[in-house]
Amino acid sequence: MKITVNDVEYDKETFTEEQNAMFSNIVTNRNAIALVSHQLECINAVGNNLVAQLEASVKEAEASDSAE
Repeated sequence: MKITVNDVEYDKETFTEEQNAMFSNIVTNRNAIALVSHQLECINAVGNNLVAQLEASVKEAEASDSAE
């Protein structure tokens, strides 16, 4: 199995046990980064939604107050 790390191709079949463990940790690390990045995008979306809700609520209250 060929893999590419930092633009260099390696034959994973020739890896030692230690190299396979390092490669496994790299894969786990990159998967964790992808997951955390997705979670951060979701958290930012929720935060943006809350800000929009607050702004709409304030504008609604101001419009209601000026109509009275």
